[in-house]
Amino acid sequence: MASVLMFPTPFPDETITSLVTRYHQMSGGVGVRRTLVELFGAVTKSYASELPCYLTHLEAVSGCTGLVDNHTLLPYFEPFLSAEKAKRARELMQSSHPLGLKLELGITAAGFEKYRTRRYCTRCIAVDFAVCGVSYWHVCHQAAGVHICPNHHCYLHRVLAEPETGDFNQLFLPSDIIGREEGHAMRSQSEIHFCRLAELADIIDWGRCNRQSITRLLKGDYLHFVINRAGLISKGRVCASRLEEHFINSSSDYPGDYEFKRLFELHHGRVVWPLDLLRRRKSSHHPILFYTFLNCLGIDLKCLIEDCSDRVKYNSPPKSPALVESMEASDLEKNARRKSFSIAYADVPAKSTGDYTWLYRHDKDWLQSYISGHRKAPIVRDLVDWAKRDCELAERMCSAVAEIKAMPGPPVQISLAAICRVLSVPPDTFRHQRKLPKSARVIKNNLETRHDYQLRKLAWAARELKAEKINCTKSHLLRKSNIRVCCLSDHEIYRFI
Repeated sequence: MASVLMFPTPFPDETITSLVTRYHQMSGGVGVRRTLVELFGAVTKSYASELPCYLTHLEAVSGCTGLVDNHTLLPYFEPFLSAEKAKRARELMQSSHPLGLKLELGITAAGFEKYRTRRYCTRCIAVDFAVCGVSYWHVCHQAAGVHICPNHHCYLHRVLAEPETGDFNQLFLPSDIIGREEGHAMRSQSEIHFCRLAELADIIDWGRCNRQSITRLLKGDYLHFVINRAGLISKGRVCASRLEEHFINSSSDYPGDYEFKRLFELHHGRVVWPLDLLRRRKSSHHPILFYTFLNCLGIDLKCLIEDCSDRVKYNSPPKSPALVESMEASDLEKNARRKSFSIAYADVPAKSTGDYTWLYRHDKDWLQSYISGHRKAPIVRDLVDWAKRDCELAERMCSAVAEIKAMPGPPVQISLAAICRVLSVPPDTFRHQRKLPKSARVIKNNLETRHDYQLRKLAWAARELKAEKINCTKSHLLRKSNIRVCCLSDHEIYRFI
């Protein structure tokens, strides 16, 4: 694999998109496809993503290393992934078969992808020109939830992809679009909104650069530690109503658009994701949920760093000895409950028995073992009186067939679709034909083939020609009946002449 000439040295926090753009401009900008094939070995749109793929090929031809860790957003997602998913994500970014990467990271399911735009800071551009001689795209500006520059605490400008080219032909640097219509500054928000967004940007950027610290906090159940410190845990249980009320009140501190529109969207008057986040201790979730949770509870960058330094950990309060003793059941009671359950389970579902809840709490292993060893065939209760439905449908179908035949104008073919339109029922109404024998016979006896339909059209055409006093010839018949591909023999046609 030949290496490319004059590949630029990556700047700190530079995105892969920026690297590719600088190489494209330095090499003369001959063509986008040629540039992509040289760098990635294929024409791919993933270069415009903050999670690009084909990186093994790019590292081989450019001589750069550590692209995944230093120049993509994978470190932003990695603490919230299991070890298997993180390894799989790295493999997909290195490979030439990147399908499923965003599904693996939970980006697609989270629903924040539609708010993704490329962002830049005008002050960073000035610093980049002074230090590096060229502007470039920063990774820290592209993370979901970052609308304030973590370095200069000013609003970021957004660049939307052109509708005609999408993410494909987007080889430009921030300095190339300053003053053009493509760059849009975020609307000025209130002071409260700005402070919240600045704090959120700070902790997101710090978490991305210190993913081991975030991983350690997650292992220590940091979210429960934070809400416990805020007084939202009582006797070892989360005060769900108070927590929910807190997040609903906090929603006014954030803008009503971008990712926050989805985050604080009410479902039946509730904000549901904070409680869902507390329950997902072993599953992956989008990082913006974690950081917004902390931000709503007043965790700023200073507090986050202190908690990481102190290695805080949530320790759930131990159950009292009296409660533990009360939960332990005697063998005599267990045997009685087991016997009662086994008798009742023969006639009713497991959860409908009177002893299910008690056994689930005190004898769960035996309960699961018994149910798995005594599985019952599911009982299918037919809630539809198919005989009555069959009679009604058969009668209505006969009326529908007569109605179709009596329609004025050119004949309409008697098909299942036409019958369903007349009856105003969906076509799958007759899917269970074995349960609808009468209706099935009506369908079989009345549906027209193309041959039968054309015979009926010829009979109609002959009557119309006679009424219009036009000579009834073969050509007139076929033209009047609008038959182009004839399925009839000459003998059948001449019957109407």
